[in-house]
Amino acid sequence: MCKKHDCYFVLGVSNAPEPMPTMDGYEHAELFLELEIDGKYRIAFAELNDDARDATPFVETVMINRGLPDRAFCTEEEARQWLFSESDPTKD
Repeated sequence: MCKKHDCYFVLGVSNAPEPMPTMDGYEHAELFLELEIDGKYRIAFAELNDDARDATPFVETVMINRGLPDRAFCTEEEARQWLFSESDPTKD
């Protein structure tokens, strides 16, 4: 879908009731790679629930280690600001 519409900025917003299980972090990264999501994408993820945010730094690290330009945020506004900034997603 992204390639078809030449849209490579992805915003995910969650208000999960509990933290993501550790293995899901690995599975997310593998899924993104299977879908051929690569360095031309910018992926911003906001977890709105403080209680569910514990696993977010781990998932972010897994994604970055797989070469995926992913950043996690506490608010949708912060995620949008990073997503549409001109900074290099692999360096900030």
